[in-house]
Amino acid sequence: PANPVSGKKRVRFADVPLSESEVEEFGRDFHAESVELAILGMSCASCVNLIERTLKKKRGVNGASVALATSTGRIQFDPKEIDSEEIIAAINGLGFKASKPTGSLQKSATERLTHAAQIKKWRRTFFVTLLFTLPTLFVSILLKNHCNPTLVLNGLSLHNLFLFLLCTVVQIFTGRYFYVSAFKSLRHGAANMDVLIAMATTVAYTYSVIIVIHAMCVQKPLSPVTFFETPAMLFAFVSFGRWLEHIAKSKTSAALTKLMQLQATEAVIVEMNSKNEITSERWVSVDSVEKNDTLKVIPGDKVPVDGVIIDGSSNIDESMITGESMPVTKQTGSRVIGATMNLDGMLLIQATQVGSETMLSQIVKLIEEAQTSKVLSVNKIYV
Repeated sequence: PANPVSGKKRVRFADVPLSESEVEEFGRDFHAESVELAILGMSCASCVNLIERTLKKKRGVNGASVALATSTGRIQFDPKEIDSEEIIAAINGLGFKASKPTGSLQKSATERLTHAAQIKKWRRTFFVTLLFTLPTLFVSILLKNHCNPTLVLNGLSLHNLFLFLLCTVVQIFTGRYFYVSAFKSLRHGAANMDVLIAMATTVAYTYSVIIVIHAMCVQKPLSPVTFFETPAMLFAFVSFGRWLEHIAKSKTSAALTKLMQLQATEAVIVEMNSKNEITSERWVSVDSVEKNDTLKVIPGDKVPVDGVIIDGSSNIDESMITGESMPVTKQTGSRVIGATMNLDGMLLIQATQVGSETMLSQIVKLIEEAQTSKVLSVNKIYV
């Protein structure tokens, strides 16, 4: 089979005739295209397996490789049978959020790799949960085994009432993330870790509520033993774990994130007259730069995109790309690399590679492909 990452296929020829259908099936992978998607909402390895398994069942999809650490997926498909929008719709139908990376390299990918939104979300969730869990634990330990518990009503003690109120807040505020994820997973015939968490907390909470209501209905003189503190403590531990998990994920992609942050965010586009004199200048986002645009790079600024110098000379620090510690002298006709530093001279360059075509973007792409690719099993390696 073709490698879903590189798009290459190892061919072993045999001196035997092939039927027309065999030739068509054999050559299908050679016309394949690939698309890289940002996939949000994955929480464990079962989510990855669900996406890959679902996509591989679709006609026209030749390969799918999803990486949990970078929240990305690379899918190889035959454009004659399926398009990228159908693939995105299939992933979204599983309860995840898939999209093509948009915007600048620094904005779209850096935010995803740093997991900033998820870290902030689970940090807030953990501390709010902890705020209600600690009183729950205090009431449970100190008052639950009190010899003469104070009864609010027959069958309902004061400590069970406190536990019910505190646990209900946690069940609604924190539990909503797990219940929504569990519902989406079960709706598509799969079970992830959120399903187990939702089941455990729901059983403990529901049992406690039912047994207290029963005790009140039959007017029992004592309040029953409940487990209201169990869901609260479980949600607190899991929220803390999710917070640490996303911090760890962000650190695994720290090198890639720093590489992306090397890219310049703005560029100066100049207009020139027939005498090659600058008539106007304007600052634009680096995303707005197009091929053959004339850019002005002053000393101390980064080169926005790959290009060719059409006027000026300078020393360029290319260490962040090539590793060369000494500045490289550039003059008219020399090629410059985006994200390198202009040290001492003003340059006018003509953009030749922009957006995802720049050398920096290609390096980032190769690293992401390496993170997304899976190790082949021994029985699938052919010599």
